[in-house]
Parts: sequence; C-alpha cells; structure tokens
Amino acid sequence: MVAILGGHIDVAGLFAAQSNPHIKAGKLRPLAVLDYKRAPDLPNVPTAKEEGVNVVFLMSRSVLAPKGTPRPIVDKLASAFKKMTEDKSVLAMVKQFGDEMHYLGPDEFGKLWREEFETYKEIGKIFKSREKSRAGCRNRAE
Repeated sequence: MVAILGGHIDVAGLFAAQSNPHIKAGKLRPLAVLDYKRAPDLPNVPTAKEEGVNVVFLMSRSVLAPKGTPRPIVDKLASAFKKMTEDKSVLAMVKQFGDEMHYLGPDEFGKLWREEFETYKEIGKIFKSREKSRAGCRNRAE
C-alpha cells in the first residue's frame, strides 16, 4: 500500500478492506476485481475475467486445527464458525469493510486449498524458470 500511494510502483493487487478508503478518496483507481463477480462497492469496475484475463484471486480467512484432530471436534468447531458467519452483526461488520462472507466447511475448504496450492506451485515454477533464464543472461553479459 505504501509503495503505490507513494508513487513507487504503478500497479498493485490489493484487498477491498485496505484499498476502498483510498479509492473513495480518489488516491487509487481500481482496474479490475479478481473475483467471480463484480464487487458491490465497485459496481462499475469489471472483473478480470470480463477484461479477458482468466484470474480469480480470493482472500481466504480460515481457522485450522492440528493434523489428526478428531473429526467430532473438527465438526463442532465448523458448526460454531458456520453459525458465526450467519450472524447478522458479523455480516454487517464484514460488509462495512467492503467484503462478503462465504462459508466453506472443512471438506470444501480443504479441496479449495489443495486446488489453490497446486495452482501457486505451478506459478512458482514459472517464476523460478524465468529467474534462472535472467540469471543466465546476466552471466553471459558479464
């Protein structure tokens, strides 16, 4: 946030809670929303997919338990958190931050987490490969 507000970079991927106040103040201009649908607070800002960029990047907030936690305990925790995500006062607070609540249970979130991990692993390989290529170019130039 400091870098983009200070003019040190031209573009940044930011989350609604941190960027909305600066957008409203005219200090930032949103280019796209990285969600499946447009943001309620930014109805005129297209999604990346609408702009032809096949990218969705959601900010997950999760509660984790140690590996091997008995399933009845996981289920009890999941039930309590699901109830919290349906509470009107919690939903209002989250909306105030410019965000929405989307509950996923343990199995659904585990599947999503695994899919995202595999995607980011592949992206990491691409960046690692590019870095090696750049290092090779720098070494030949020396």
